[in-house]
Amino acid sequence: MNDTQIQFEESVKKGLQANAKVMEINAKYASEYTTRTNLFWTNLIDAGVKNAEELTQSKSLTEAYEKQTQFAQDVKANFESSHQENIKAFETAKEEYEAIVAGLYPATAKAEKSEKKATK
Repeated sequence: MNDTQIQFEESVKKGLQANAKVMEINAKYASEYTTRTNLFWTNLIDAGVKNAEELTQSKSLTEAYEKQTQFAQDVKANFESSHQENIKAFETAKEEYEAIVAGLYPATAKAEKSEKKATK
């Protein structure tokens, strides 16, 4: 084999290895996202049932309104927390992708770093 063939073969091997890493990252992100999302909805349903029970025990419309308002605030806080966890996980996956791409295309990685610095 000549040098060009060897370089091509090495390039293909690097690409396949990078693809495998990307698939692992995707699978991890998807699994964790699904777990977080399922937990959020399970907790929401449980909280909704508990809220409904508490509302039926309210002694006044004002008390029921206060309970419902608190429930809505709790749901919003839990949703925002879950959303932030998803954003952090996405950013982590994105950084892992960028590290893989930097290894395959060093010139592209340098250009992206320069562009990020310029936009800050």
